[in-house]
Amino acid sequence: MTDRDEAHDSRPDFEATQGNPPAPRTDRPAQYSRTDVSQPSSVRRAPDVLCRIAAPFLAEISVIAQQLVNKGWAEANAGNFSFRVSGVPEFPGSYRQLPYTLTELGNWALLTKKAGVRMGELADAPLGGLCLVRLNQTGNAYCVLDDEVPTSELPSHLAAHSVLNKIRPEHTRLLHTHPTALVALSLLYPEPESLVALLIRSLAEVRQLAHDIVALPFIEPGTVNLGNATARAFGRASAVIWPRHGMIASGRVLAEAMDLIEVCDKAAQIALLAREPARRESGRTRGRPCHSGRGRPAADGIETFLDVRVRDALLSPEEFGQLPRRPIHIVLDNLRSAFNVGSIFRLADAVRAAEVITCGYTCHPPHHKLEQAALGSTQTVPWRQFENVVTCLAELHSKGIQLVALETVDGARLYHEFEFQPPVAIVLGNEALGVSQSALQTCDAVIDIPVFGLKNSINVAAAAAVVLYDLVRRYDWLPD
Repeated sequence: MTDRDEAHDSRPDFEATQGNPPAPRTDRPAQYSRTDVSQPSSVRRAPDVLCRIAAPFLAEISVIAQQLVNKGWAEANAGNFSFRVSGVPEFPGSYRQLPYTLTELGNWALLTKKAGVRMGELADAPLGGLCLVRLNQTGNAYCVLDDEVPTSELPSHLAAHSVLNKIRPEHTRLLHTHPTALVALSLLYPEPESLVALLIRSLAEVRQLAHDIVALPFIEPGTVNLGNATARAFGRASAVIWPRHGMIASGRVLAEAMDLIEVCDKAAQIALLAREPARRESGRTRGRPCHSGRGRPAADGIETFLDVRVRDALLSPEEFGQLPRRPIHIVLDNLRSAFNVGSIFRLADAVRAAEVITCGYTCHPPHHKLEQAALGSTQTVPWRQFENVVTCLAELHSKGIQLVALETVDGARLYHEFEFQPPVAIVLGNEALGVSQSALQTCDAVIDIPVFGLKNSINVAAAAAVVLYDLVRRYDWLPD
């Protein structure tokens, strides 16, 4: 059996381990030696319990730790892993309260890395860098063998294992590491949907695994918030990207988790290489410092990255779908720009509008340019498509919905003086031609936004934002 085969042959259940643990290594510190045979079996030093439980996994840990060192993904004491183990007997120690109850992990244990231990040390002598964490029966508190200090990412490991134990019980391992290219790419593309989309475009293998990969917004490492978001992500995937902090993946063996991380990092390398010629060309043609394409650089050429939009991870799409929607229907009458449509979808998501209705030749999902601006909001905003805008408006009118067009015509009323009567449909027209005459004649009213420049109107998505947020403010729809 090769080292790799031996690593894959490990068993997660401590009770299933037959025979005695392997004889102590001569280079192992004395505190990890077997208990003296003259002692009763019930009187065991705690490290001996760890030795017996960890024995089936040591070869697997050593192999993966060495791979991480070879790849340069194990700087300082970075990276960690955990094994979910059943049948571990209770051991002495004080229990520490968890901020949540993990029912699925009641009486289970995690074998994980101690805080401050380097992967290189684990590659050479894995047992000395391990600690054992056991949960109580209810899953709301845990005890650490010998009061060791476990990895700082323990909250994320516990929360993720609780989900995996329920929906993918065969995935008993978690591996977290810092793949260099993926971390670099997440700095340039911190928006989760954009990051995953770029990885999918960069490597065919990622496309095949797309259903197994989720990216989160940046959340402070080692926090309960990161644990909660990670657990929700593992509910629908086997690998989770933590922007600026690497990736965590699950598997039946650590090598399986490692495969997922390696594929994503390879895609990130390709994306960075493909971007480099364009970056150099941009620097030559513009005569100014190059930047990532995410907006303009600052005057000194330094582009800043602010930790924003972390609320994306606080609710799952399913939980978000249960929230009440504002009685606002957005009707798009023959818009020509897919990017404007995508921006309006994102705006509709922001105000939690009832729906977006595309009419005529207005593009609708799925559409790649629309998705570039929508950033995934087409998955959270209800939408419909009508061939004819008048047919659409007639249906809305039959349901008692007020029809209001936003257009610069004679007789239009100023939007901030108009009395809306929700539920209301806001009709937005073509960027050059405006709302069609047939739609204007069908609407109950026409409103306008005052402008004071040479142009008599503003961008359709910007105009929609002005009116929709005025509605949200006016009808006190801001608080939940």
